[in-house]
Amino acid sequence: MKQMHGLDVDPLTDIAICCGQSEAFAATMFAIINPGDEVILFDPSYETYETCIKMAGGVPVYVSLDPPHWNLGRRLYKKLLVIGWAIAPACFASAIRNIHIKVTDSAPAPFQEAALVALTSPLEYFESLRKDYESKRNYIVELLLRVGFQLHMKPKGSFFVFAELPASCVLSDIEFVEELIKQAGVVAVPGCGFFHTNQSSDKFSQAAFSYQKKYIRFAFCKSDATLYSVQKN
Repeated sequence: MKQMHGLDVDPLTDIAICCGQSEAFAATMFAIINPGDEVILFDPSYETYETCIKMAGGVPVYVSLDPPHWNLGRRLYKKLLVIGWAIAPACFASAIRNIHIKVTDSAPAPFQEAALVALTSPLEYFESLRKDYESKRNYIVELLLRVGFQLHMKPKGSFFVFAELPASCVLSDIEFVEELIKQAGVVAVPGCGFFHTNQSSDKFSQAAFSYQKKYIRFAFCKSDATLYSVQKN
């Protein structure tokens, strides 16, 4: 952590090892949220965050990001908490571990062995892995652009692409995904599931958030053979 991310943490007290990021997030919410606490989330956001917060008794408060670059525009917000993995001050990490033990007890032994191999691998391995994912990302981005999708930025820390449907497309995100499965055998995720701020039945409000039905999420964490086969379809 110190070498790669500049984080000075005590591995014995400041880290809670969980079964992946989703469980780490859930355990963190149960550990630190009191009933009625408000938790700030960006919108769009990962679909499980809202459920975890509500189950812990918290109240999600969404900060809408401005499409197509998904930034805060002119708005200014302070003290936004973003949790990637369960590294926290010892008092919080201890609480997270207590929740983790009650939820999943421990990560499966094969996963722990794999994590040990990863953590002891040389930095050259991670650089090679980064280049491999970068190549996959560039391939899927170029493919989507060729068929008319609109991409306003390349992902830099994820293996997902959040692409806007072609301007000429009259289908909603859900309708497009259904047709994509039928006609090309390709499975993607409708973008509407990642938005939460359009809860109003007011027609003007719905019009303002109509862009939420125009995005599709594609994953490029696939083998090269799988990615290349998409182009044939």
